[in-house]
Amino acid sequence: MLRRRSIRTKLLAGLVTLTGVICCLAYSGISGLNRYDRLARVVAETSKELRLANDLHRLAVTLDEKNDRLMQPEAEFGMIEPISFDEGNLFAGNWRDVYIKEYDAAWEQLERSLESYNVLLDSRDPRLHTSLIYDSGQNVDDIVTCVDSIRLTNQHATDPRQYRKTLDKHYDNLIVATETNAVEMSESMVGFTSQVRSSYRTWIAIAWFLLLGAIATVLVMIWLFWTYIVQPFRTLLEGSRMVANHAAFGHRISLGTNDELDELASAMNAMSSKFSMVYNHSEQLRQNLETEVRDRTREVIRNEQLASVGFLAAGVAHEINNPLTTIAWGAESLEAQVADLDHSDEPTIHGETAESLRNTLKQIQSEAFRCKGITDRLLDFSRMSEVRRESTDLSKLVDDVVELVSKVGQYHYKTIRTHHSGPTIAEVNSHQIRQVVLNLITNALESVDSDGAVDVSVFTENQNAKIVVEDNGCGMSDEVMTHLFEPFFTRRQNGKGTGLGLSITYRIVSQHGGSLTPHSEGEGQGSRLEVTLPLTTENENETEPTVLSPAVNMAA
Repeated sequence: MLRRRSIRTKLLAGLVTLTGVICCLAYSGISGLNRYDRLARVVAETSKELRLANDLHRLAVTLDEKNDRLMQPEAEFGMIEPISFDEGNLFAGNWRDVYIKEYDAAWEQLERSLESYNVLLDSRDPRLHTSLIYDSGQNVDDIVTCVDSIRLTNQHATDPRQYRKTLDKHYDNLIVATETNAVEMSESMVGFTSQVRSSYRTWIAIAWFLLLGAIATVLVMIWLFWTYIVQPFRTLLEGSRMVANHAAFGHRISLGTNDELDELASAMNAMSSKFSMVYNHSEQLRQNLETEVRDRTREVIRNEQLASVGFLAAGVAHEINNPLTTIAWGAESLEAQVADLDHSDEPTIHGETAESLRNTLKQIQSEAFRCKGITDRLLDFSRMSEVRRESTDLSKLVDDVVELVSKVGQYHYKTIRTHHSGPTIAEVNSHQIRQVVLNLITNALESVDSDGAVDVSVFTENQNAKIVVEDNGCGMSDEVMTHLFEPFFTRRQNGKGTGLGLSITYRIVSQHGGSLTPHSEGEGQGSRLEVTLPLTTENENETEPTVLSPAVNMAA
C-alpha cells in the first residue's frame, strides 16, 4: 500500500507517525507527573490527617486521665462537684488549681485539634478524593458527638455519682472513637501503600510498553525510509552512473514504487532505450559498412583471381589438350600391340613383362585422361558467360542427382537423405545447377566416414529457393571457410583434388544471382553449405548480382 504512494504521502505518513509517537511519550510522561503530584498531595493531606487523628486520641486519653484525677473522692469534702469550664465556676482550693488548669489546657487543645481536623476535611480537594484513602468523616462526627456529650454533661450535672459515671462513659466513648479513627487511618494508609505500589507497577509497565513501542515504531520508520526513499535513490543513482560511465544502454532501472522516483526511473529507461536504439543503429551501420567493404574487397580479389585463372586456363587448356590426347592414344595403341604380341603363336615378350607393360600403359592412359579432365574443367571455367534459364523443379533435380550418386561404388555404403515437401520451381539453368548439386553432394560424401550421413534439403524462404547440403564429417575451420571458394584451394592430400570444383560452383551460383554460404562449428563438427537462388529473374541482363561471401565468422 505505502510502497506505491507518492513521496509526499510517504513523508507525511512518517511525520504523522512520528508525531503520534511523540504525543504518546509526552502523554505518558505528563500523566506520570500528574499522578505523582496527586499522590504527593494525597499523602501530605493524609499525613496531616493521621497526625491530627493521633493527637485527638492522645488528648482524649490525657483528658480521661485528668478527669479521673479530678473526680477522685475527696474525704475532706465528702462530695464531687461537676467540672465547670467557666472560670467563675471552678472548684476552690489551691491544690486543685493545677489539675484544673491542665485539664482546661488539654480540653482547649482537643477543641483546637478537632477544629483543625474539621477544617482539613472541609478543605480537602474533591479531585484528590480516591477510594484508596479511608474517609474519616463519620469517625470525626462521632468524636464531635462525644465531645458535645461531655460538654453537656459538665454543664447539666445534678447527681454527682451519676455525673461521674456518665462522664466516664463519654470519655470512654471518646477514647474509643479517636482510637478507632487513628487505627483505621493507619490501616487505610497500609492498604493505600499496597495499592499505590500495584498502580506504580502498572504504570511502569505501561511506560515501558509505550517506550518499547516507540522504539519499535522509530526502527520501522527508519527501515521504511531506507526501503522506500534511500534505496530507490541509490538504485536510481547507480543505474544512471552505469548508463553514463559504462554506456550500459541495455540496463533498466526497476523500482516498482509508483512514485516520483519510479516516474524518474521510467524516464531514464526511456532515454536509455533511445540511446540504445541510436547506438545500436550506428553500430549496425558501422558493422554493415565494414562487412560490405570486406566483402566487396574479397569479391574484387576473387573476381580478379577468377578472371586471371580463366584467361590462363583458356591458353593452357588449348596447349595441353592436344599433347594429352596424343599421349592417351599412343598409350592405348601400345597396349593393343602388347596384347597382340602376347597372344601370338610365338610370343616375343615374357608374360610378366607384358603384364607390367599393360599396367604401365593403363596408368599412363588414366593420368592422361585425368589431366584432360582438368583441362576440360579449366575450359568450362573460362567459358562461363550468360546462361539460359528455365523453370526447373529443384526438388526433382536434387532427387535425380542423389539417385545417381548413390549408385557410385565408393559412396554405396554412405547414407544420403533428401528433405523436401514438394516441387520447388525456380528460374535456373538446370545443367549448371545439377553440376552445383553434384559438386556439393560429392564433396560432402568425401568428407564423411563410411558410416557418415549427408542430408540434402530443398525449400523456399522469402521468395528464394534454398538447397542445403549438410554432413556430419570432418567440418571446417574459419581459415578454410575464408579460402573455400578460391581457385585451386583444396584440403585433399592425396592429389586427387584440383581445387576448382567449389570455385566453379560458386561462380555458377553467382551468375544465377544467388549466394553460396558455408557454415561449420569447427573441425570434426560437420559442415553445411547453403545455396540461395531467386525463384524468378527480375533482370535477365544482370550477369553479376550481389553475392554473399562465406560466413567466416562461424565458430571453429
